[in-house]
Amino acid sequence: MATKKQTTKRDAAVEIAEHISAILNHPTTPVCLYNALGDAVNDLFVPQGYYNTVEHIAARLANTIRKGDEN
Repeated sequence: MATKKQTTKRDAAVEIAEHISAILNHPTTPVCLYNALGDAVNDLFVPQGYYNTVEHIAARLANTIRKGDEN
């Protein structure tokens, strides 16, 4: 069972991610802001091996399938 401290950190991360996602997906976000925020997200720590996980690969495949790409 998660402690209150762990739950609070996870909830904060989800809330911030929702805001960032909203900004990145908003059609009127200025390019300079989009690029700066996107770069900042890419600079966040990613655990070693994350890109080889089932979750990451499945999400990438799902997006590719949804877009209709066959390559």
